[in-house]
Amino acid sequence: MRDGKSFLIECKTDRSFLGKDRKKELLGLAEQAGMPIILAKRRRRRVELTNLADGKLFDPKNLAVIP
Repeated sequence: MRDGKSFLIECKTDRSFLGKDRKKELLGLAEQAGMPIILAKRRRRRVELTNLADGKLFDPKNLAVIP
């Protein structure tokens, strides 16, 4: 929770894989909770945050995009 807005985070490493079934399960959970699922992956010594629903990069400094 940040600035009164909530979101769920799923962390993945280079070796772990997000299958279709797990993705569908997470998107269903997000719909029930009314908040987005953010996928966190490590890329070149940085953590890349992606909105799982639309695949767009997520900027934690710009929370206006969260309903």
